[in-house]
Amino acid sequence: MPIVNREAINDFIDSWHGSKVELARVAGVSRAAIYAVRNGQREPGMKFVNGMLAAGMAREELLVS
Repeated sequence: MPIVNREAINDFIDSWHGSKVELARVAGVSRAAIYAVRNGQREPGMKFVNGMLAAGMAREELLVS
């Protein structure tokens, strides 16, 4: 599992131009998953990571090298 930049994920979620429901739809994850990751209650898995990429998050921002 790659190491993800949680701060960048939070920034991306906060700056999303639509609703969290729309972000969840575009990313293919549940709205609950977005809130859980955003609030530090859950670690982002591969489905979540791939979803953020599908929603437009830049790979170089998402993954820690």
